[in-house]
Amino acid sequence: QCKISADSISFRNIAPNDFEAEISLINNILKIRTNKTGIYQGFLEGQANADLNDSENIKFEIKVKATNIEVNEFLSRFTKIDNHLFGKFNLDATFTSQGSTEEQILKSLSGSGTGVLAEGKLVNFDFFNRLATFLKLEDYQEEPIKTLKNSFKIINQRVYFEDFEAFSKTGDWKVTGSIGLDESLDYLVGIKFSQEITKKIETNDYLKNLAQFFKDEQGRVNVLIKVSGTSKNPQFILDFNNNPLGQVS
Repeated sequence: QCKISADSISFRNIAPNDFEAEISLINNILKIRTNKTGIYQGFLEGQANADLNDSENIKFEIKVKATNIEVNEFLSRFTKIDNHLFGKFNLDATFTSQGSTEEQILKSLSGSGTGVLAEGKLVNFDFFNRLATFLKLEDYQEEPIKTLKNSFKIINQRVYFEDFEAFSKTGDWKVTGSIGLDESLDYLVGIKFSQEITKKIETNDYLKNLAQFFKDEQGRVNVLIKVSGTSKNPQFILDFNNNPLGQVS
């Protein structure tokens, strides 16, 4: 068992700074614990355990708590969503996996956790531009986001949303369903449009009937949209089988 510290290190294109950790290796079980390491303009603390008994199939368990990290830098490293979502992000999560390559690790990945984004923005994200086109609304060149919070689970190569809520200029959003690590989409989006967007809908020939039938007591239009396809080619269907007012509150 030992302690190490370094001004900066680099591992798999991750470069934390002011790194301090306690490391132990007992019976080929490697344990690394760190407290408040600087990363992605914020801080990271947690523990990683690796079972090294089978070098061709290393088993991992990672518990991580990230505070005030820049979400774009995090997403750019671990997903294909880069230079679109910005803001300070908090993450508390546990992940398990196994393998010796990044492909094997992603294929066997499971986990759960919660994430919160505050005072962020979404910039020129093609998915939302396609959604705006579907709804006959203006493109989302830049969408301010007041807050976004989500609990998630990763099972069988899919990320499942639980308690996903976001509050933005366009309105209040709720999401249930999942996204595959292969970028396939299968979820419902409930949108409670802001008063500003509701007024635009009321004058839109395509959507004005929604304003008549799907207004709530606050005079805001609520819709429920089923999303399928892939991240590169999403498909949208207005869901009239469920009551949007029961989905977005």
